[in-house]
Amino acid sequence: MSDPSPPEDPAAPAPVPGKGLQNLKGLRLVIAIMAGYLLLAGLGVWIGQTYLGESPAADPSDAEGVASALMLAIGLMIPLEFVAFLAVRKSLRKQLDRDLDEIPYRRGAALPRTFVTICLIGAALTLGVGFFALVIFFISGSMAALAIAAGATVLLFLQIPTDDSLRDS
Repeated sequence: MSDPSPPEDPAAPAPVPGKGLQNLKGLRLVIAIMAGYLLLAGLGVWIGQTYLGESPAADPSDAEGVASALMLAIGLMIPLEFVAFLAVRKSLRKQLDRDLDEIPYRRGAALPRTFVTICLIGAALTLGVGFFALVIFFISGSMAALAIAAGATVLLFLQIPTDDSLRDS
């Protein structure tokens, strides 16, 4: 089976191995830990909500109002964070293109810091939405909030970078 990567230029310098987050393996690990942490927190909150349930002394009309307000907040938060991430990614993408023009990325080499920044900002915003949804679920028992948290968890797993992510970002 042939390697789909471009042929090596003998005059090009050897790739400098990255350390920690500069390495693709390290970045994958950090984002996978974030996703796993959100998954475990979701399971813990779901189990806690199941066993604790609703307080019998709580007024149901107050709980519905709080749940509606929180769901409205997360409904506004998701598109606003998405637009903010697109704006940040667009501005950082220009810097990433300049970085890649100076030192082209080769498999196994250190990752450009701007790429690491783009990945971590996207993962942090997704993690924030997921945790906020878990808080809403814990407070209100809203299954929609639990679904948002589950979606954020899946999205985090999908944000784990691959070898082709640098070219596609």
